[in-house]
Amino acid sequence: MKNAFNTFVAQLSAQWHRLKITSKLNVALIALGSIGFVLVGLVLSATMRPAFERLEREALQQQVARAETLLQGTLTNIESITLDYAVWDDSYNYVQTRDRAFEVETATVLALVNLGVNARAYVTFDGVALHAIYADIEAEQELAQREALFERLVTSEQILELAQSAPSFATYVVFDGRILAVAGAQIHHSDGSGEATAFVVSAVEFGDATASEALQTPIVVSTEASGLSMLPSRDAWRVIVPIARANGTPVGQLAFDMPRDVYKLGADTILNTLVLSALVLAAALLCVFLMVRAIVVRRLTAIDAHMHRIGEDGGLSPLPDDANADEVGSLARSFNAMMGELKALRERLEIQSFELGKSESAAGALHNVKNSLTPVSAIISKALSQQSNAKVEDVERAIAELSSSEAEPTRRERLAAFLSAAVQDVQKQAAARRDALLTAKETLSEALAILRTQSETAHKQIPVESFDVVEAIEANAAAARFAPWGEVEFELPAGGSVVRANRLLCSQIVGNLLTNAVESIARAGKRPGRIAVTISRVDDNVRVSISDDGSGFEPSQAPRLFERGFSTKQEHSSGLGLHWCANTLNAMGSSLALKSEGPGKGATATLTLPAIAAANAPVHDRAA
Repeated sequence: MKNAFNTFVAQLSAQWHRLKITSKLNVALIALGSIGFVLVGLVLSATMRPAFERLEREALQQQVARAETLLQGTLTNIESITLDYAVWDDSYNYVQTRDRAFEVETATVLALVNLGVNARAYVTFDGVALHAIYADIEAEQELAQREALFERLVTSEQILELAQSAPSFATYVVFDGRILAVAGAQIHHSDGSGEATAFVVSAVEFGDATASEALQTPIVVSTEASGLSMLPSRDAWRVIVPIARANGTPVGQLAFDMPRDVYKLGADTILNTLVLSALVLAAALLCVFLMVRAIVVRRLTAIDAHMHRIGEDGGLSPLPDDANADEVGSLARSFNAMMGELKALRERLEIQSFELGKSESAAGALHNVKNSLTPVSAIISKALSQQSNAKVEDVERAIAELSSSEAEPTRRERLAAFLSAAVQDVQKQAAARRDALLTAKETLSEALAILRTQSETAHKQIPVESFDVVEAIEANAAAARFAPWGEVEFELPAGGSVVRANRLLCSQIVGNLLTNAVESIARAGKRPGRIAVTISRVDDNVRVSISDDGSGFEPSQAPRLFERGFSTKQEHSSGLGLHWCANTLNAMGSSLALKSEGPGKGATATLTLPAIAAANAPVHDRAA
């Protein structure tokens, strides 16, 4: 796990180092803006959200208090109405006399409607209902069925116990699936005198409409008994307020939803503040980015572009004057001072380069002559070592025996066949020697041409011509075909590929590369080795690739192979060949590249030469 993390960090660091300054600045500002946005959000959430939540809970508590006040106010109101009828001479006399005229005059539906109560009853302490009435005050109709149920309620032990225990009481009860606010009071004279033998009970239905109208919000009244609870959701609080008897036991509940307006206001305020903060932060970061780009990045980019132009055309022109006294201006002035010093140094080097150029050119020529003469020794040695398979004494004996008249016809035929084969073998060996000596002659001619043209090409523009690069490769193939151990397979494509360069110099370069390939195969100990040449057309150039299966080299060494004095060979080497080849090709507007997959995996040298237009000399893609 630790290694994987370290690898990830290393890759991230490498990616960061590859970015341009503008990209790094963008990443830094985006990271800074993101961190600032998160911090602003956290601060707003930590400061504003609790305040809005506190306001919301206070509003919630106030609504609950209003609901509880409504419940208590309803009981107080019904109890007050009941007391008005209880402490009254007419009520006291009615209980004593049972005068029906009182019932006709005061215990009517109209009286209930005027008082806003649904029911009234007169009950004795021994549980006898003297009179009870129950009405629908909205429809102003008497409800006989509910009157019977109401009589049973007011004569129940619960109501009788409350009536006898105190001068007055008020409570909530469940009645016929609904909630009633019930109040009772002992009956006395108007001055409070007289022995109470009965009590009067009043009741009002406490339903959804009554509660919703009082609290100005939709409320559901039910007989489900539960305690006080407040349950939040995304849009509203679900509030349940218990409806309790006089002893505190819940008999029902008020349920209503309270919209979370304060919470939404807080969330909207935080969101709007975040958006505004993000816009302000983005504007500030944009200003910083534009200022840094104008003050630093553009000026550094101009310096970088100027340096690239210097690298492309080699001109040591100074930067435009920078009047700023900051670090970038100081860098520009230091750069211009360095350009002045380099220009003066170049002039001195140009004076010195003439002698050095003559020396290096001569050394390069001698190196190429050595490479050209190297196969000659092998060719001559091989030609001298070739012997006929037929021995001289055997041939002489066969001739003597054939000239004798004693030889039999069958024996004569065999001797004649032997002599014919011997003659053919001698002719074959003579032809091979002739071909080898002709190859050696061509190689010596190449070496003489190098020496002859050395003085003509030194310190002058290299003359170019059109020639077949395949012929130049074939002319140097002796380096591969006549290797010391004679075990190198050489593959060369058929056909011609006409390029425009200096034929003799290209021939020397190819000879260098083939010699290097043979020596690489020898170091690897390959038996047999293999050299393959492929030629292809890419745009307006011809690419010649010379691949071998020799010792190869580390890929990291490729840039150094063209340095003067550097060599991958273990034995003594001047390190001049590839250095001269690369410089010579560059002088002709061509190039040389080397690559290898690693030690023991061979190498490929690729020459890129200007091609002749297809209409003049077609070049076909082909590979060995």
